[in-house]
Amino acid sequence: MRIIILVLSVLFTVSNIHAQRIQHLKKGNSFYKEKDYTKAVAEYEKLWNSTAGAKLLGVDAKMNLANCYRLMDYPFKAQELYHQVMQYGDDRLSIYLEYGKVLMSLGRYEAAIKQFEVYAQKDEASTEPAELIQQCRDIENIEPIFLNVDVSNQNIVNDSATRQIGITYYGDAVVFASDELSEDLGDMRTRGYLNMRVSGVGADGNLKPSEKFSHSLNGNNRHDGPAAFSRDGIHIFYSQSVQTREGNSVLQIWTSSFRNGHWSEARPLEFLMQGSNFTHPTLSPDGRTLYFASDMKGSFGGLDIWMSNYENDSWTYPINLGKDINTEKDDAWPYIHPDGDLYFSSKGHPGFGGYDVFRTRPLGNGVDWLPIENLGQPFNSSFSDVSFIMSDDQTQGFFSSNRAKSYDVFKYVIVGAEKQSLPVDVGPRKSTGMSEIEHPVELDADFPVQPAGMSDEKYVEHLKDLAAKGELELPNTDDSTSKKQKNNSNPSQNETPSSTDTNSDTRPIDNNPNTTADNSTSNETTTVVDDNIVLAVVLKIMDVANSRPLADAQVVVRNKFTQAEEVLTVNAQGEVEVRLDPDQKYTLVGQCVGYKESALPVSTMGVVASDRVQANMPMEKE
Repeated sequence: MRIIILVLSVLFTVSNIHAQRIQHLKKGNSFYKEKDYTKAVAEYEKLWNSTAGAKLLGVDAKMNLANCYRLMDYPFKAQELYHQVMQYGDDRLSIYLEYGKVLMSLGRYEAAIKQFEVYAQKDEASTEPAELIQQCRDIENIEPIFLNVDVSNQNIVNDSATRQIGITYYGDAVVFASDELSEDLGDMRTRGYLNMRVSGVGADGNLKPSEKFSHSLNGNNRHDGPAAFSRDGIHIFYSQSVQTREGNSVLQIWTSSFRNGHWSEARPLEFLMQGSNFTHPTLSPDGRTLYFASDMKGSFGGLDIWMSNYENDSWTYPINLGKDINTEKDDAWPYIHPDGDLYFSSKGHPGFGGYDVFRTRPLGNGVDWLPIENLGQPFNSSFSDVSFIMSDDQTQGFFSSNRAKSYDVFKYVIVGAEKQSLPVDVGPRKSTGMSEIEHPVELDADFPVQPAGMSDEKYVEHLKDLAAKGELELPNTDDSTSKKQKNNSNPSQNETPSSTDTNSDTRPIDNNPNTTADNSTSNETTTVVDDNIVLAVVLKIMDVANSRPLADAQVVVRNKFTQAEEVLTVNAQGEVEVRLDPDQKYTLVGQCVGYKESALPVSTMGVVASDRVQANMPMEKE
């Protein structure tokens, strides 16, 4: 009897393991179909990394995994799988094109040409293989812009198991995005969630050890970064991943301001749209133009580079930079230098393979651009080279590349370059100060802000030392004279805003608690309330395709707490003013005949002063 029980137990165990593997395969296929390649790889690798599990990966699943590796810039792993699939004699046409692209990104140009030629013979109507073949042959004609450049790997911040990408200047320091290791991703640890980290820059120009940039802006189970800062260091714009109502993950650009010793509650920009990615922000020196990458409607294909201007206290509807810069493939990672040069990375313009770094400059009309230039080697390689930045004096800088198999930060020095001066209207970079742009938050200029590279713990001790010496008066949260107070246990309400701080949460799509930026580090436990405050959102309803106002639209205002609803009609300009009560959460639902509904969550929790904010609600035709 014991033997029978033992045998049955083993059979049940084997059966359960097999069932689990089947589930991993199904999940991987599902995530791949949803284009969530990070999660797809995590599931596929749970099978691929075991002999028994690998047998369940058929040709389709292996092809999916290879495509994931290619799209996530892991050409070495992709090459191995494509090669295996080809050994099976699989006759699907796409493999020749995709395998050729991987070989090209590995610098094996002749081998890549052979794959493209096979594809061209099998699909004579396609023009893509001829373009790729010509690109391989034109590589030797790309001349470098800078003739003498030293490049060095910044090993002190790099880790072969993680990515370091999206580097940007922050005062005398730099901030970049790096993976947070996750056990859920198994061996694919390099595809964990990005968090922002800060690193000082030594006298020799090399980076110092990094630490987490901000606990309040970095979250768990989501991407935070890369980022961009205003020249004064007060305002940050950064990518954050959020969940759509359909459960898909997209990147959106959020903003926050440094006030009273910490970063304010982050909020998404007003022009964001559901289902589209907005990422890789960079800010013009005057802080009035934001460049970024997006696959929003109107893109030529994949990611395009867009711009938005800060006008009338809000960011305008984005403008595509046009076909001179954007291609049918991915064009991303913009960086605007104080002298006006725009650097970006592209997979569509002729280059060495993967992403290459290019340079252009706007013409006087502010719309057209000079012909783009490939920076050439050593900035560009057969791998992906991105997030290029340059010092104010134009002698050195940093970029990220996966030429070492994982994205690392590289420093470059242009040998013999003459130091250049900043334009007369551009001030030096700072990590403290006041922005000249009127934003809805203010910073007490007398309050000692946290220096770049200083940890939160050291900063708190620094404040205590100043207070003990009588050089600083810390806020007294016990003073209730002439103030009406109430208890508040919500972390998002734990900070007392300035008189102009709205703290309004206009998050367009994120209903997942794991993707909130609501991680205030303030120690205050009370919120000042004004009985007479008036809060309003001026909402503009427009057609997503052409920005035309929808004069026939209406807005349903739904209170999440009371379940009350109010229907408002827009004016001829497609605008309507929505009056809101304090300490409530709402959903504003745009409706118009012939268009899909669009929803905008809005929170007035913790708002203590009257305010009137503007927001756009683009709607898509059915």
